[in-house]
Amino acid sequence: MMNYKHELKEMLPKSSKDFINFGRSLKAKYPKLYEEVESQTGFLPDCKFIERVYCLLNDITTAPICRITCKKLPFLGLSDGYASFHSSVKPIDFANYTPLAWSPITEEDKLALTNLYNETDKHLLSNKLVANFSHLVDSIVGATKHLNPCCFNERVFCIVHDTTRPDGYVWRAGSYVEMGVKKKQLHARDCKHEELSLKYFGVSDAKRGMLIESAIKKSVNDKELQSYPETDEGIKFVKCPVLGIRMLSIKNTYMKSILKMTKEEFKVAFPNQRTYCDASKDRIKEGLQKVGEDGRTAHRRSIDSAMPTKRTPGADGLTPNQKIGINSKATHMSNIDEHGRNGYSQLAQLRNSTFVESGFTVQQNALLKARITRSQLGNSKTPNASRASKIALAPIIDWLTANNKKYYFDRNEFCVNLDKRCYFYDLVIPEIKMCVEYQSRTFHADPRMSIEDLIKFKILFSSDNGLERIYADWVKAKYLFENRGIRMWYCWESSVTEDVDNILRSIKGAYDEI
Repeated sequence: MMNYKHELKEMLPKSSKDFINFGRSLKAKYPKLYEEVESQTGFLPDCKFIERVYCLLNDITTAPICRITCKKLPFLGLSDGYASFHSSVKPIDFANYTPLAWSPITEEDKLALTNLYNETDKHLLSNKLVANFSHLVDSIVGATKHLNPCCFNERVFCIVHDTTRPDGYVWRAGSYVEMGVKKKQLHARDCKHEELSLKYFGVSDAKRGMLIESAIKKSVNDKELQSYPETDEGIKFVKCPVLGIRMLSIKNTYMKSILKMTKEEFKVAFPNQRTYCDASKDRIKEGLQKVGEDGRTAHRRSIDSAMPTKRTPGADGLTPNQKIGINSKATHMSNIDEHGRNGYSQLAQLRNSTFVESGFTVQQNALLKARITRSQLGNSKTPNASRASKIALAPIIDWLTANNKKYYFDRNEFCVNLDKRCYFYDLVIPEIKMCVEYQSRTFHADPRMSIEDLIKFKILFSSDNGLERIYADWVKAKYLFENRGIRMWYCWESSVTEDVDNILRSIKGAYDEI
């Protein structure tokens, strides 16, 4: 590390003008040294390269923070280092601000400040002040509390000139400049919004105040909403527990942008507060169920109108839908639990292990509903092979196809139909007398489960428990062997990768012996 510091010192430009291209030239000529500087100053994610060099040479390991504004200090240059205070306009949180020395400014202090202010470059004023009058820093802030937010130079200016910020003026380049007409209007609007935010939440936030004003106006201007009596609360409207305005529903976006709460935090803070009224609930149901003259529901129409936009590729060649899919996949794939399962596997495990009131798992209940729906629509046809079995047995199918081996699978399933019995089998390879069955948790009980779990296990579309299902699977395998001489191999969902590898190895071995 010391060698890197020594090399950097030797390479530093003599002229301040050459600092502009220093990082670029160092990266081109000495890439390893450049990477070392970047890695050693990772605490500065967004800054100029020369600032990184300064931190490295001066053993600075954290981003310097202004103790008054709690913001990162501005970097002045290699010779001047960091400013002592954040000179730009940043609000001070006086509730959490603890001064080191808070005392009135004397006439003697004021005279010294005046001389310093007149003789010093304004971008170095805070550094000079700390070097010569560090005991006055907190006193200057205390004497100009009413100027919040404002930059530190403006505070010193007001003390030196016995003045304050005139109404309708802004601080620009070391003095006050009168606002233009548009600027005055914006300033008045911001002041109004800050007052609203201060009134309801005790925080001066113009952006939040603007959202509060918009929400209040929307509620007041809704004549139908305002016409209901107070007894209709919960039926025709709900009330925001903070603003007290009438609303059809308190949405997550409202909680996040105005109340600054998550849904969980809102429930804890207001446990008895309803977030939607009965009328809003009925309106949602109607939008999902009522079919219009065009044969579509209101919900379907809104989706169809948004589709052209969502399916139009952007400059990067991706549609909004594709971007959402990519982000969603990245989120699930990076969400690894202590068992090494990604988000998709966790959801699948949850669906197959969570039981609903009917006694089925969530996955089984979904399949049952799908079967009922197909029956109501007069469509009872289902694929011969499940999507899960296609995915699980893909390595075996790919090998058989690549080596031109005959097999029965999917739409061409192997069937044994004798003595009024009919059994279908997932994958059958007649040449080597092998059958492979994929056993999902939804329809099959794993014999490796405990006796208690097997008895509790409930099979979809059947009254069988786990033990009875294992017996039924054995009867099916026995029937295939007795009538076709084909042996059954099982691939269990809980150990699918290992089982498929072992079965594929056995298939290859069987062909080698032919």
